[in-house]
Amino acid sequence: MPRSNLARPSPNRKDVAFNVAIAEGLLMNGMNKRDLIQKSGISPSTVYNDLKHPDRMTVGRARRYFDVLQIPSEKRGAYL
Repeated sequence: MPRSNLARPSPNRKDVAFNVAIAEGLLMNGMNKRDLIQKSGISPSTVYNDLKHPDRMTVGRARRYFDVLQIPSEKRGAYL
C-alpha cells in the first residue's frame, strides 16, 4: 500500500530559506559541510541535526554558521 504524506508536516518557509542560505554560503565560500563543521567548532551530529531541523537550532549556533559563511548581518534576520 502506498504511503501518504498527510502525517508529515510541510517544511516551514523559514526553514527552507535557512537551508538555502547555508547552501549558498557554502557555495560562495567554496566550502563543504565538513569545512563548516571544522570552522564553526560544532559537533558533526549537531550540524547535521540543525540542517535537518532548523526550527530546533539555537540562535547562537545560527549566528556561528552565519559568521563562518560570512553572511551579511542585513540578511540574517530573514532566516531566523
